[in-house]
Amino acid sequence: TIYFDLEFASGLIAKCISSYNKNISRLRAEAEKGWFEISPAFYYSGQVGNTSDGPMNFDNNFVEQIAQMDDFAQCVQQNKISKVSGEEGLKDMRVVDAIYRSLTSGKKEKIM
Repeated sequence: TIYFDLEFASGLIAKCISSYNKNISRLRAEAEKGWFEISPAFYYSGQVGNTSDGPMNFDNNFVEQIAQMDDFAQCVQQNKISKVSGEEGLKDMRVVDAIYRSLTSGKKEKIM
């Protein structure tokens, strides 16, 4: 389990946790004029959301992994480029790499 902050150029700071052994599925954002929270947030279905203005509504019949697998199959069949490119995955891995570099160095690390 690791706790880390992501600092953006705008000054926004995301306080995060990631774990291989804790069942964490929560996303919360707070802003000047309100907040929202989704919990559970990262399961295949069953998301529940609330905001400072009231509940959020979700289509819990939509499973993004199914849509992604369908897209991959269409890409193979139709020789087209995927909506989810390897470049997008590489961006994610650069963030993960910076988090682990920061844990080792004890300092802020830039995303390369």
